[in-house]
Amino acid sequence: MHTRSHDVKDTSSTQSPEVRDMKHGYIAGDSSETLPGGRERGPREHFEEICQDDNYEVASHHMNVRGDYTVVFKHKFGGKDQTFPNISKEKIESCPSRIKNRILK
Repeated sequence: MHTRSHDVKDTSSTQSPEVRDMKHGYIAGDSSETLPGGRERGPREHFEEICQDDNYEVASHHMNVRGDYTVVFKHKFGGKDQTFPNISKEKIESCPSRIKNRILK
């Protein structure tokens, strides 16, 4: 079977800015949701990745009624805030100290 060149998509050469957000794989039209005030609720699996990225800092956080946390991250160079609801204390304790100390002080 022969593959014609127009049948193969080459996505490795370029990526437009609307496809990826701050290198974390937020794909346009994905399950993320923009909240009032321009904040964006991102997929929970990206929480650990954002925690490890020094370009993100905790903008705000609060403990929910159930004892878990809602954490809002802000990128140092702008962009939408990333909101992660229902993050367990155990997950926060596994974050780098700059994140853990800010939330669990």
